[in-house]
Amino acid sequence: MIHFVVTVADLPDNVNYTIYGDDEYAEFSKILLKKCGHTVFDDVSSMPFNAVNFIIVSSPQWPVISKELSDNGHEVIILLHPDGNIWSYYCLTKEIIADVQIEEKTKVSVKTKNFYNQLAKQTSIIKEDDGRFKTFDSHYHPHFEELFKKHKEEIDFVVHQLSDAESRGLFNFLLTAKFEDYVQYYLPKMFSHIQYMDYINLKPGDVVINGGVETGFEIPYFTAMLGGKGEIHCFDPLGFSLLADYIKPCVDAFPGTIINHQVALMDYNGEIELGTEGPQAEIKIVQLNKELNKNFSTKNFPCVTIDSFMENQKLSRIDLIKLDLEGADAQALNGAMKTIKRYRPQLALSIYHFPEDLFTIPYFFMNRLQEYYYFLGHYSFARWETILYAIPREKLFPKKLVCQL
Repeated sequence: MIHFVVTVADLPDNVNYTIYGDDEYAEFSKILLKKCGHTVFDDVSSMPFNAVNFIIVSSPQWPVISKELSDNGHEVIILLHPDGNIWSYYCLTKEIIADVQIEEKTKVSVKTKNFYNQLAKQTSIIKEDDGRFKTFDSHYHPHFEELFKKHKEEIDFVVHQLSDAESRGLFNFLLTAKFEDYVQYYLPKMFSHIQYMDYINLKPGDVVINGGVETGFEIPYFTAMLGGKGEIHCFDPLGFSLLADYIKPCVDAFPGTIINHQVALMDYNGEIELGTEGPQAEIKIVQLNKELNKNFSTKNFPCVTIDSFMENQKLSRIDLIKLDLEGADAQALNGAMKTIKRYRPQLALSIYHFPEDLFTIPYFFMNRLQEYYYFLGHYSFARWETILYAIPREKLFPKKLVCQL
């Protein structure tokens, strides 16, 4: 039988594990499980007889490997890693995993200097020549204090409408937090929370709209939740051209499930001008450079609304809409309201590309959707990667997927 867990924190205790393979992902999983206090054997032959034994599969080839192992009578657990997400535990600790200390699965500490060096390599945090680390004020919400004061009424409304104390506390935290505060907040959660995966639940046969792909780190997680049975409609003007190598075997293994739509999502059908410089086509960069009268390389890409896509494809359901559109999120949502009201999907929405997204996007939905729960998640050491989860009341499931034994 094949099981799937979202994070190492979801693995059952008091059982035996062995890790399939010897690639970098297998080695990382082996070290990680041992640091979490799990019993890990070198191979299946060394595991005790008449005990609960599982083979962990973290390889990029997990679709093929897990099926072969299961067909041969083994109990398999798929434990993926978010390779390609620069703020994730994998990208930030794969080179310094020996420095990571984990207590009770979710209490995490790392040697500060080495960890900050990794942050400087992977993210916008800068290491100066004198060894000090520098952050940018504009990467933290206190820099926009006047904006938030001006919209205090809307912000108070949003905070009040959030569905649990944890989300309300997080929102207030984000308004005032600086770099060191984010380290204290996110580091302990890093190994037990994966961006877009909190609060949502998918099952075989579900249909997903995955707006914004880039490295595609979320694709294997969605696919594993679906058991490879369903549809993941991926929208990105650059298509799959930037996929991380870890993701490509999953895409190849499920061609009928993972569908590439090389178009942008907007609030109209036609074309949109997007930047061609940097790692992504970003609507916000185009707008900013035009305002500053700067020359900037752009290109026109086709764009569609979610509503027109649903109608043209004659889809009869949609179970999750995930959006991370580099600044076009609000526009795409305007072009999706007919679909959202009709099919009531779960939503995982980026609310950080512009400072005002933090309150304008939640405010937009909270005034338009009936009988939804609203939660907040945050997944970085700056104001980036804040996700609004909107879950229909009739579809609220436990916060985490757990291994079904």
